[in-house]
Amino acid sequence: MHFTSLFRTTLTIFAGLYLSESLVSALSVPTIKAIQRTPEGQAPISLPMVKTLLDKRGNQHVQTIPYFAFYQPDGTQPVYRKDDKERTIGIDFIGTDKKAVRKLDIEWGADSNKIDTVAIRDLPFNIYPDTKVETGFTTNNERLEYYRIETLYAVTDLQVMHAGRYATVLVNVLPDQENFALEKIAPWDGVSLPLTPGPKVASA
Repeated sequence: MHFTSLFRTTLTIFAGLYLSESLVSALSVPTIKAIQRTPEGQAPISLPMVKTLLDKRGNQHVQTIPYFAFYQPDGTQPVYRKDDKERTIGIDFIGTDKKAVRKLDIEWGADSNKIDTVAIRDLPFNIYPDTKVETGFTTNNERLEYYRIETLYAVTDLQVMHAGRYATVLVNVLPDQENFALEKIAPWDGVSLPLTPGPKVASA
């Protein structure tokens, strides 16, 4: 009986510690701030408004807020293609009819295990990508310095101001001529390929 009581007490303590750590981790996530930058100065702007603009200018292919990720179309499952180094060189999003509705093709840097470009195509899979994400790393390839999201209608440049789990990212959107600073945001590392739920592919 004493052993059973002691065992239950130990489990309770460990459970309490786990919940406490989870709570601290959740509370430690900073609040993202969006600042509009104009020649006249800077002013706070609605974060949902900025997210809507960036999602639209990224063809609903790439998420920037609250963290960088590629949108996985609703109702699909990702199938990964690998190279001989076990790096992901493609992701096919398969619909309910077992056919791909979106494809990501990844090119890696020649002298590093860093992503160079990601080309995104939706049905009917034209030769030229619908959206292209390009990266730029520091000279020693230590960290991602900037990335560009390019579509037929817009170019979005994102410059990571300093390294760390959270950073300030300067955003320039053309042709809208919109400039923002996103403070305390989790930038992309240029190595991982995070996915997040997104809308269905319109042409599927």
